[in-house]
Amino acid sequence: MADNIQLSSPNHGSDETHEDHPNFQTSAAKRRRKDDRDRTRVSRACDRCKRKKTRCSGTRPCTLCSHAGSVCEFTAPYTRGRVPSVPVEENINATGANVPGENVRSVLESRHPIPGTSDQVTGALDAFASAPHLLNQHEINMGQSQLPNTSRVASRAQSSRNSTEPPQTDLQGHYVGPSSGVSFLLRVQKKLHQKVSFSPNSSIFTFGDAPLPEFDPSFFVLPPKDDARTLVARYFEFAVATHRFLHRPTVESWLEEFYGGLGVMKDKEGARERTAVLFMVFAQATEYMTERTKPTGVDTSARYFQIADHQLSSETGEIRLTSVQARLCQCFYLLARSRVNHCWSLFGTTAHLILAIGIHRKRRVEASNGADMVEIECRKRVFWCAYGLDNYLSAALGRPRTFHDDDIDQELPSCVNDSDLTPQRINLNASKSQSIMMASVAHNTQVFTSRFDSLDLHNFRLAKILSNILHDLYSIRPPSMPVRCSLSFKYSDELLNWRKGLSRFLDAEGVDTSLLIPLFQRQRNVLNLAYYHALILVHRPFLLSNFASLNSRKGNTLGAPGTPDMDRNVTECLNAAMKITEIVDELTEGHQIFRAFWFTQYFAFCAVVVLYVYTIQQRNAAQDKYREYFDAAARCQRQISSMAENESLAQRYTVVLEELRLEAIKQTQRPISHESELNPTVQPNFSVPQAVMRSGQSLGISGQYSLVGSMFSAPDPTMFGDGQHSTTPSSLMAELTSWGEFDSLVTAGIGGLDYILGFDKTRNFFFPYRGAIATAASKPDNVDVEINEIKTPMMYSVDDLLFNRSQTIPDIPLVGYPATARGRSGYVHYTARDLDRFADHGARKYASLGIEPKSTESDEAEVVALLAPSNLDYVASIFALSRLGFAVLLLSNRLSTEAYVSLLQKTKCHRIISSENHAKAVAAIQADMQISQYPLFKQSDYDIEPAMYPRFRRQMSGPSASSRTAFIIHSSGSTGLPKPIFQSHGACLSNYSSSFGYRAFLTLPLYHNHGLSSFFRAMYSGKEISMFNANLPLSGSNLIEAMTAVNPESFHGVPYALKLLAETERGIQVLKDCKLVLFGGSSCPDDLGDRLVEAGVYLVGHYGATEMGQLMTSFRPAEDKAWNYVRPLPKVEPYILMAPRAPNTFECVVLDGLPSKVVSNCDDPPRSFNTSDLFSPHPTIRNAWKYLGRLDDRVTLVNGEKVLPIPYEHQIREHELVREACVFGVGRALPGLIIVPSEKAHGMSKKRLLDILWPVVAGANARVESFSHISPEMIEILDVDAEYPCTDKGTMIRAAFYKKFEDLINSIYIRFEAPAAGRSEGGLILDHDQLKSYLFDIFRGKLGFEGLNESSDFFEAGVDSLQAITARGIMMRELNLGSKILGQNVVFEYPNVPALALHLYSLRTGEESYQTDEIEVMRQLIQKYSKFSCHVAGPDVPDGEVVILTGATGSLGAHVLAQLVTKKHVKTVYCLVRASSHDTARDRVFTALEAKKIDLPKHGIKIVCFPSDLSRDDLGLDKSTVHLLRKSLTTVIHCAWAVNFNLGVQSFEKQHIKGTYNLLNICLSVTTPSPAKLFFCSSISAAAGTPLPAVIQETYISDLSHAQNMGYARSKLVTETIIKAAVEQTRMVAKVLRVGQIVGDTQNGMWNSTEAISLMIRSATTIGALPALEETPSWLPVDIVAHAVLELAQINKRSPSPSRFPAEAEDASVVYHVQNSRFFHWTEDLLPALRDAGLEFETVSQRVWVERLRKSEKDPEKNPTIKLLDFFTEKYDNDKPGRNELVFLTGKTAENTEAIRDGYDVVGSGLVKKFVDSWRLEW
Repeated sequence: MADNIQLSSPNHGSDETHEDHPNFQTSAAKRRRKDDRDRTRVSRACDRCKRKKTRCSGTRPCTLCSHAGSVCEFTAPYTRGRVPSVPVEENINATGANVPGENVRSVLESRHPIPGTSDQVTGALDAFASAPHLLNQHEINMGQSQLPNTSRVASRAQSSRNSTEPPQTDLQGHYVGPSSGVSFLLRVQKKLHQKVSFSPNSSIFTFGDAPLPEFDPSFFVLPPKDDARTLVARYFEFAVATHRFLHRPTVESWLEEFYGGLGVMKDKEGARERTAVLFMVFAQATEYMTERTKPTGVDTSARYFQIADHQLSSETGEIRLTSVQARLCQCFYLLARSRVNHCWSLFGTTAHLILAIGIHRKRRVEASNGADMVEIECRKRVFWCAYGLDNYLSAALGRPRTFHDDDIDQELPSCVNDSDLTPQRINLNASKSQSIMMASVAHNTQVFTSRFDSLDLHNFRLAKILSNILHDLYSIRPPSMPVRCSLSFKYSDELLNWRKGLSRFLDAEGVDTSLLIPLFQRQRNVLNLAYYHALILVHRPFLLSNFASLNSRKGNTLGAPGTPDMDRNVTECLNAAMKITEIVDELTEGHQIFRAFWFTQYFAFCAVVVLYVYTIQQRNAAQDKYREYFDAAARCQRQISSMAENESLAQRYTVVLEELRLEAIKQTQRPISHESELNPTVQPNFSVPQAVMRSGQSLGISGQYSLVGSMFSAPDPTMFGDGQHSTTPSSLMAELTSWGEFDSLVTAGIGGLDYILGFDKTRNFFFPYRGAIATAASKPDNVDVEINEIKTPMMYSVDDLLFNRSQTIPDIPLVGYPATARGRSGYVHYTARDLDRFADHGARKYASLGIEPKSTESDEAEVVALLAPSNLDYVASIFALSRLGFAVLLLSNRLSTEAYVSLLQKTKCHRIISSENHAKAVAAIQADMQISQYPLFKQSDYDIEPAMYPRFRRQMSGPSASSRTAFIIHSSGSTGLPKPIFQSHGACLSNYSSSFGYRAFLTLPLYHNHGLSSFFRAMYSGKEISMFNANLPLSGSNLIEAMTAVNPESFHGVPYALKLLAETERGIQVLKDCKLVLFGGSSCPDDLGDRLVEAGVYLVGHYGATEMGQLMTSFRPAEDKAWNYVRPLPKVEPYILMAPRAPNTFECVVLDGLPSKVVSNCDDPPRSFNTSDLFSPHPTIRNAWKYLGRLDDRVTLVNGEKVLPIPYEHQIREHELVREACVFGVGRALPGLIIVPSEKAHGMSKKRLLDILWPVVAGANARVESFSHISPEMIEILDVDAEYPCTDKGTMIRAAFYKKFEDLINSIYIRFEAPAAGRSEGGLILDHDQLKSYLFDIFRGKLGFEGLNESSDFFEAGVDSLQAITARGIMMRELNLGSKILGQNVVFEYPNVPALALHLYSLRTGEESYQTDEIEVMRQLIQKYSKFSCHVAGPDVPDGEVVILTGATGSLGAHVLAQLVTKKHVKTVYCLVRASSHDTARDRVFTALEAKKIDLPKHGIKIVCFPSDLSRDDLGLDKSTVHLLRKSLTTVIHCAWAVNFNLGVQSFEKQHIKGTYNLLNICLSVTTPSPAKLFFCSSISAAAGTPLPAVIQETYISDLSHAQNMGYARSKLVTETIIKAAVEQTRMVAKVLRVGQIVGDTQNGMWNSTEAISLMIRSATTIGALPALEETPSWLPVDIVAHAVLELAQINKRSPSPSRFPAEAEDASVVYHVQNSRFFHWTEDLLPALRDAGLEFETVSQRVWVERLRKSEKDPEKNPTIKLLDFFTEKYDNDKPGRNELVFLTGKTAENTEAIRDGYDVVGSGLVKKFVDSWRLEW
């Protein structure tokens, strides 16, 4: 509050009145009223009270004017000094009526009743009530730090952080007032304990540090060797700038030894220490990796550290140098991880080891005597690096040093690079360049000889100087002022001389330091920072001797009398601090700073403290005196804050600096202090009741300055000592608030103030030991109130989690979901702020429908059921209902009515929210029970901008909320109806806190616990999780496109999704691109998992139970391929018992004692839990188990659906002809049934028996979910006397049954999918119309989709995955498909009856019969898009080239873009991309560039990416963009085209043919003098169907049948003809560029491995043969083609006039042929080059090659070439001559581009080997 609002007391008045001047003290005391009645003393009365000489309250309006209804003014002259501020009274109106402020007082009195409250307290409450707006006053935004103008009237609505603290006393009874520096330190320590957790359970050696994550160091996956090499290089080339004590060649040799031995050092002596060094190098290097290259995962560097620590803990024998090196590495790593206390403790051990083996002493040995020079030099390096670290730990922690100079005579290390240091010799003159070791020597060492004078290094090194500074200036007996001044001169000179010796390197005048290698840049920055920090240490005691005197400088300025040399020392200190802030600023701006830069953060902190302290001390000076320093400090503080992670040193620094910043703001905005403020005779009065002191806090005000304003004076300044007037503190307080104690408090989290004032760490609350308020404070009820107010906010509920993330990481994307209902790749990324907004608006929407809990105070949350698809609406509903305080029952979308009713009744749920597609299910539920139904809201109901204001009222949760139910999921009902599983908020948050820390992709619905947990775990960790579109079928192509769009780091799904992805190379690749592929819900088929693991996918399964938690996973070393064998977690292993249940079959039993076990179900062993899950052991790997199934018999399909076999089998067994029935299908796509007949069936044929039993099976099907249905084809009947595994009681042992009949089960699935053409009876041969009828019969008749028509989408009609698989099986068995195999997902890939029928027909017959119809379609398309309006000249003249480019994500487009932007006269390139947003469009373009290894660091600014739809007239662009293009567009380069040879020409119309038409119209609509030019990249396939022999002229094709026989080529020819029409009608410049075969670029040889030629060459490895072709290809590398395109478009020439173009442009018939003018022979040139590139194959004729291909492996995963069998058959299964008789002329093209004129030697250049090397990365 404003300083002049005071509470009076019998012994104290306002310190703002002039009567408090010492001259008035006596008279003022005499005038005090005897009755000591309360009154408020003011500095200025209003005009009316002054005239009437009545007592004024000093507010505007004052009390009397308010009651009188008069105008209250303060216009009379004020002659008593500075005009005081006049506070505004807001709670009194003209009539004196009660106003809102009174409510505040009521709240205070009701919440904290005080018997016998005096008028003083009432006055305090009135004062507070007068400013109710203070209740929500926020702190000043740190990012916009503003110092107030002290000349202005102080604002009454100050931050709560700027009000005064309650009084406190020290152990001596001395008062510690709010203006005291000690009070500031108390706030600092309090904030640190609030913001940074100090676990009381941590070791005494690490107390105050954030705990490292716990891992089992005995089990770890080694990084790949290439990654390890990268880490070693990063360590030596960046991580260790000046602390270089390892020898790089030695470490690299250890790495080779370690990996050569598969993780075991061959030389056993010292193996543990060498291994530890390696892993510490990995750990420290990981901390210095860039975000792009840093290995992601579960704190990889911490794992490396703990492995090293594990190795060192097992060390035996003598102390070795390597032991010390490893531990010193650990010390530096711990500093990088902000574990300074752990570092301090470990350094003590390390230092004693150094002393123990005499590393601090010099050794006089020579290499000639057999001494190892590497070891000798490393001993020196180790010691001096340790010596330097000792100094910095001492300075940072304010503690004594370990090493003493009197004990040291070790020599300096040599300034020699590691490459010049061998065990035999040191080659000092090997390199004339600067040694990398120079900076290390300069930083960490001192000199005892002149040996290194030639290196231009001064005799004294920085570490020695720093050591002396700490010894002389920061000892426990500080020097007197004269001695301190003398020492400051001495050390300033030494530092200056040190710097002069390195000036060329440190100052680098006239040198662009960005040209230095990164290591030299780092060394230069570190040395400069260390130098300026040393200067601060020398000079800062002159600025402030201790923090007790922070606010007691009496207004003295620099150079005041009695302060000799102060000006110089303080100025030097400030200059050094400013230099540090400048360096940090440069590092930040250059993105060269890392969170691991501990020294940088520490130096920056020291500098900012100095600048803030100076600002505080200059509070009475003009702003220009300190403004520059304050601004620099605030900027540097923000930069430190940007590096702050939870519980890091940067976080501590930020907390402290924020308190200093606020103190600076408070001090500089207060009026000039009167002498009374510092008068030692004024003593504080402690009689103010505690209720007043705590009133601000009780209402939630976070600041520590409550109502008392400035009523308490500061203590006697001589008690603490002053920075400029006392160098020897005169009390214990001064000693405990010194710079050293301050550093220790901040850096280590440990300070002496706990002893002074007391701090209850268990309660996070400060309380005084003495004082008048101690009695009140000691009362438990009073203290508890304060504890609740000042606790660090905790998360108690799921809504707390959402709210917390919206406040802490508001703009971080957390959820990705497609933008459109059927979108596959157009993901929108929703931030934490968005999700919080969804919750607010969604809660309001549901509340408006009457969905509100009756009570939020009940221990049991009311339940609302949610039945809907798992989409974005579902997510928003969960958040909204959680915010309303409900428990959400998440219902599976595929339960029976009986199951729904059972769950709703068991959970006492009477309200259900459902989507429209579940209307029938809800109606069926309502027929059985009374329940209210509400509609699921839509995105328009909650995705509303801006956020709600005021916010929707959140249910304020506390510890009690943790036990309330958050979610109710349910079991699948393995033995009957599903059972509800209640999850409390506390259990949920505990579960969600465990995460892999990856960006995730989720295919699981949120009503499954695996999906729900994965979703919230990602949210908890702050990582985005992208959800698969719930409106799409789970198909391979959909998954690939979605995953490609979001590029996840981890995949979460069921094995069925893995199966879909594994059908294609691209699908496997997207899984391989993930760092983790985690499957759950069911076991994964062995063959599927094996293929994925062999392909390089890191596949992991996990096993656990709701009652037990996670028990086992298949995380394993990289070389371990046993992905399907789970292993117990280390902490769980003692509690796992594998109990034998059958031969080689064991049940998992969990023993008592496991912390996560919450229930027991067996007393043998006692209080154990039998999981009913069966496993078999791995034959060689200990304690690795393969999951077989469950004793309680549940069949989980590959898509995660769970078939309940017991009720199904019971129905079958009830028939007298059945002895046993067994449902199978674990890990399969659909279930089957094996029936064992009873004796009564003896003599019956199996066909007859099936006919009899089918009605029974059909009845069982009718009672289960659709995915559990079993078809007749999936039933097998055994012989009557067949034996099967069973117990003594005759009960079937399911797992053993499956194992015994494994071959039979496999044969059933093979039979189900066997193609009809492969059988003797052939199959149905149907034409197109018959196929449509046939398909209608399947889907309408057999599958029950009666409403299906020709336009119906199968998925939208309700066809699920099981039905799709069933339909595929029927087609495979019954149709003649020409020996073709239908894809697993054929039903969804061809999503309606006409499309599927056409596909089935083409599989058998090919597409040749459609040629005639296609030609007619071509004519129709040409006619449709060949009408154009002429260009109308406009006034706009473009300045340079503005280009539209399509196809920038393709190979040619990417290279065209890369070359375009390098042209100076190209101003902007607009890339039109199929995407959902600008960001997605840009991401796609730059991802394509990166994939093709194209780097555009300097030219990316020219690229503008738009999401576009070429099928629209406006290209899908907004009006402003179209307007801009029409004013500036000069050229269009059209490269985009779908390369799909299976589509007909009609399929190319919308996006491609019409798209070109729209681009032509854009060119014609520009408002420039001439129309924009268009260049269309066509294909030679547009003329490749010309009858042979033929010469293709550089002109248009008139005969449409001359296009190659495929829709792709025909669409190109259609577009060429449309362009011809545009040129003829408008005379615009539009050219066709027929491009030949494009191959990989000349730099990297990157060529798409799925193209036809690539796949043909791939057959050399799959079938061991390549054809001998009589062809002379004219391949052209893609970057050469791009160059030719730009030359033909005249882009390579500077700013051509639109009217000046080659003469042939005037000839509408010219078409360019972009082909290589250099030919080679396939057989004579290419095949030998392929052999030279390393391929081994047989050369055969083209027909033999096709025949071998036809007979080869049919699996496209193993033999990708088989996918193009039809294509190659048509082209080469004949004796026709090669295409040599088809010649494309290039004369006119060559005249205009040297790229075509000169050509390129593909074979002779060595490019073929680059192709093969590139492909092998994918093969």
